[in-house]
Amino acid sequence: MLDVLAEGRYREQHQTAQRHAVEEALIQSVPTLVIDGEVIQGVPDPAALKRFLLERA
Repeated sequence: MLDVLAEGRYREQHQTAQRHAVEEALIQSVPTLVIDGEVIQGVPDPAALKRFLLERA
C-alpha cells in the first residue's frame, strides 16, 4: 500500500477529485454529507442526523 503513495500512482486522480470537491461541490470540511440537496458539513450529532434522515424518509 505504501508503494502506491511513494510512486504517486494515483496523484493525478486524487488532485482532480480534490479540485472538484473544492471548486465545484464547494466542500469546505470533511466529512460533508449532501442529502436531498441539503449540505451537512463536519461530523453531525448522531441523534440530529437520525432525526434529519427520518424526516426525509
